[in-house]
Amino acid sequence: MLEEGIAQRLLTLPCAQPPLPPGEGRGEGEVVQRLESLTQQRQAAIQRDISERNARIFEAEADKLDGWADDLKFRTPDIGGLTARFHWTS
Repeated sequence: MLEEGIAQRLLTLPCAQPPLPPGEGRGEGEVVQRLESLTQQRQAAIQRDISERNARIFEAEADKLDGWADDLKFRTPDIGGLTARFHWTS
């Protein structure tokens, strides 16, 4: 299978197809099916990559929110020289 960049470059090159001898088909049905299959595989791979990236981003943001929530739960303000520990509950 060709790399995407190479395939794109090949599609930009000028070309001409010689005429087929009478009675010979092009096998277009097979080509279309193969292209559809490759397209579906590529789309699935892209969607999988996006989902994995989104999951990593989501986890990182969830960790940040957890840390922020922990900071809100356990504060140690200095009140009149005394340090107090508070636990906030909802």
